[in-house]
Amino acid sequence: RSGASSACSCACSIMNFAESSQARHWTFTAAQLASMRETRVRHVAERLAKASPVPAAARLAVSDELLLQQYWHHKMQEMGRTENSNAPERFTPRVMTTAHYFVRRALLRKSVVEVELRELLLGAIYLAGKVEEEHIPLTVLVKYSRHFKQEEKEQPERSAAGRSVLDNEARLLSLLGYELVVRSPFRAVRVALES
Repeated sequence: RSGASSACSCACSIMNFAESSQARHWTFTAAQLASMRETRVRHVAERLAKASPVPAAARLAVSDELLLQQYWHHKMQEMGRTENSNAPERFTPRVMTTAHYFVRRALLRKSVVEVELRELLLGAIYLAGKVEEEHIPLTVLVKYSRHFKQEEKEQPERSAAGRSVLDNEARLLSLLGYELVVRSPFRAVRVALES
């Protein structure tokens, strides 16, 4: 009987990718991605122009946004490596991969000028920890927030930095449309090792 239940759990976790919400809502061709990014940048430029006249040379191009995203993804990797070396059970590659997916998805819907990227990354890591069932304490994340004050470290959920992480977690949930399934290679490898 135990063999039947393990076969069932294995079969359930190897869902066909084409049937997943990730495939339905988050898989795009290069042309679709380019179009989405161009449209988003154009809309942001129009909104900024209405608020105050901004010279065309001062507006971010798609390539500028991608460069900023790349920079902050690199910073997130550095933070993950640092924290993982301090406590190997936290900031695992699984959590960091999921956080990267969440940020990339969110930035298909919002421009880098519409969000605080550092705070969004922290919210993504916090949410990814929950999704991947790995505890990431708020006390660890708040020290990376621009709102962090050393004297508030003891009660992070009441601090401005803690509220920022929690607010960005909620914002991410909304931007992702509550579609939190991430089909990363880590799941397939884990299932293969278990069977």
